[in-house]
Amino acid sequence: GVSAPLPKQATAGLIGTLLLACRHRNLNDMDTRATIEIYATRLAEFPADLTRKVLEDWPLFNAGFPELAALAEKIRILNWRAVAKTRLHRILEQTHGRKH
Repeated sequence: GVSAPLPKQATAGLIGTLLLACRHRNLNDMDTRATIEIYATRLAEFPADLTRKVLEDWPLFNAGFPELAALAEKIRILNWRAVAKTRLHRILEQTHGRKH
């Protein structure tokens, strides 16, 4: 199934970590708080497990701080893959009468 969204505070913490781990334009305190708030609010639309994975993995593969659209796209791709895998397993179970 699809997991519930991450609590906003947990998402904000992960975004704060991204700001520390990735290159980004210089932000004053107000801009930093606004960025974290906007990202955390918008990412609340997505499942927690996928959101956490994308936010934690981002600095391992990307040097720069992500645009919100890039994060959303990565989460959507992971969600699509998870849904496709679940559907494939159901089809295989129906076809072969057992779990794979």
